[in-house]
Amino acid sequence: MKKLLSLLLSGVLALSLCTPALAASTSDTDARLTQVTQTVKTTLALDTSDYDQFHGNLTEDALSPQWNLNWSNTDGDSLTITADLDGTVLWLYRSDNEPSSSTPSLPEVSREEAQAAAQAFLDKVLDADVESVRLDEDGYSAPSYSDRYDFSGVILLNGIPSPLSCSVSVDMDSGEVVRFNRDALNGLYIGGIPSATAAITADDAGAKLKDLFSLRLEYVLDADSKEAVLRYLPNPLDEYYVDAQTGEVVNLTELRQSFYEKDANGSVTGDAEAPEAAPDGGLTEAEQEGAALLAGALDKETLDKQARAVDGLGLDAYTFASARYTVDPNWKEGDAGVQVSASLTYTREKDGNLWRRYVTLDAKTGELLSVNSSLPWNEDVKRTVTKEKAQKLAEAFLTSFCPDDFARTARYEQPTVSPLHDEEKIPSAYDFRYARQENGYFFADDGISVSVDTTDGSISSFSRHFQEDVTFDSPEGIVSEESALTAYQATFVPALGYIQVPVSLSKADDALRELLWQSGYTYCYQLTLGYGLEQEGEYVRGIDAKTGKPVYYQPNQSETITYDDLTGHWVASAAQTLADYGVGWMGGSLKPDSAISQKDMVALLSSMLYRNPVDPDALTEEEVDRLYETAYGQGWLKPEQRKDDASLTRMEIIRMLLNGGGYGGVAALEGIYRCDFTDAASISSADLGYAALAQGLKLVQGDSAGRLNPAKASTRAEALTMVYNFMR
Repeated sequence: MKKLLSLLLSGVLALSLCTPALAASTSDTDARLTQVTQTVKTTLALDTSDYDQFHGNLTEDALSPQWNLNWSNTDGDSLTITADLDGTVLWLYRSDNEPSSSTPSLPEVSREEAQAAAQAFLDKVLDADVESVRLDEDGYSAPSYSDRYDFSGVILLNGIPSPLSCSVSVDMDSGEVVRFNRDALNGLYIGGIPSATAAITADDAGAKLKDLFSLRLEYVLDADSKEAVLRYLPNPLDEYYVDAQTGEVVNLTELRQSFYEKDANGSVTGDAEAPEAAPDGGLTEAEQEGAALLAGALDKETLDKQARAVDGLGLDAYTFASARYTVDPNWKEGDAGVQVSASLTYTREKDGNLWRRYVTLDAKTGELLSVNSSLPWNEDVKRTVTKEKAQKLAEAFLTSFCPDDFARTARYEQPTVSPLHDEEKIPSAYDFRYARQENGYFFADDGISVSVDTTDGSISSFSRHFQEDVTFDSPEGIVSEESALTAYQATFVPALGYIQVPVSLSKADDALRELLWQSGYTYCYQLTLGYGLEQEGEYVRGIDAKTGKPVYYQPNQSETITYDDLTGHWVASAAQTLADYGVGWMGGSLKPDSAISQKDMVALLSSMLYRNPVDPDALTEEEVDRLYETAYGQGWLKPEQRKDDASLTRMEIIRMLLNGGGYGGVAALEGIYRCDFTDAASISSADLGYAALAQGLKLVQGDSAGRLNPAKASTRAEALTMVYNFMR
């Protein structure tokens, strides 16, 4: 058993890793490197004979000393592994300098095979006596521009979930683990791993935690809807757990913040970059049209006057620094927002502290759009504006500047989690939110946000957002808050796990406490067995105020292809395989026997390239244009060949695939090809090379009579099959 976690179990990990005596007793560094290298090779069953160079770097960190082992060869292949002093593998990265194919292809290794390889690797590197892993099904991903499967999961200690996690990446073609990373208990943890046996029941713990929930009733918009409906929403809540031994309810958020030390150095953003000088020479038509968008924009001097005329911004104490104009090229008359905005930067310096204020105006009218600021955080800065005074100043500004919008709102306050700052100290600014109200209920999507600088009472930030095309459902017939809360509580279950809890250095032994203090740490951690709450199934956004039922978060389905019309169809297997890798069409139906249009084929090929499936019938004109730009760039089509709704023949699809795959030049050669299709004589000389290559590459097969049928309109199933064969 690896020494790391066996020492944890005995509660002396930190001392064994961190005391100076360890370094003194193991000064033979080359022997230590030899030993840890052999341990790692044995653990992973590594064959390193292909590498001709090796070196190891030692980081003698007092809390988590590590070896960095590096193998490489003259071909450019490399393997890097990080391990602790006992050879426990913490990190791995493998790189093989093999040229990657630019042609999209299906993996040689299935997701199931890759997950089995990941699990087998984890079984090697984890301590089987204590550790196991639960891979997250939702954490799996096969990125669009990647040649690997990525898996992530939680490391279990004694079968109990812990704060430790790991990730594993498996090459899609070789099935090798190419990346690995894991958390480990290091010298910041004291006390070892507690017993996995709880003294109180899950039901008792769950009841205590669920009693902390509260709901608020508000209007919300669902995706792609302009009707706001009433929904009970959960109020923000600190993170709590129930100690599994004592039954105490612990506010973990508050506990963490009690150890938090705020960085006294405020962050100040840099000045806006000056625009680059325009090159010499005349302007193209596109450049002239772009320049015309700025027609009517006010100069910076005029805009500066407009900004300074807004009462409450406090710009008299600021120096104008720069102006930057931003054009929205897609803006049209009637759209929200503005066509050209101007962001003015102002600075103020006092006693070595720097304030910056960014004021954004409509560049053509000078109307104030928003304000943002960068404020110094320095305890020496004098702050005298109280929260009550700041609220009065904020509301006076809104009453003066935007009285109509302000009248549609009310002060919007939610129960807050534990504050990050000392409530007895005045922060650099106080923030206020005023949300729109309809029928006596908040609609928090719309409203005004404003902040007040506590050094001078000026407005340090301001923004507003209102939608005029929203309708609001009647508030009649809503369920009670009590029944909604019961329904919400029922979506959670208690879960037992090890909790990472910050504790005072006084709980560490003398040697470790001194070491941590000298290293700049003011607290350490211990693992505590406790209960938290987890939602069963999908994430619940709230409770429908009319039905009393949970409203579930709908994850982004843009990458999930499903078909409802494939049962018993010959293309089902190929279609599902492609769908698993994001190749196909959205919309829910394949319509396998329908003729395929050029637009559908371009969308299919785009998904093959980028794993970005779309529903061609749901695209805007601009989105279709972008698909075709991809088609031109990939060589699938030429601009003059565009015919969105035209049905494609089998030969046209073959040409698109082979041209995009780089075979077009070879296929165009005449007089050198033959193919075995029974209708080869009817294939034109210009297409014979394409037909022969398609047959040789097994893109297509003849029909029952051995015919290619090049002029026959292709079905969507046939097109999908050709793509499947192309990617194999």
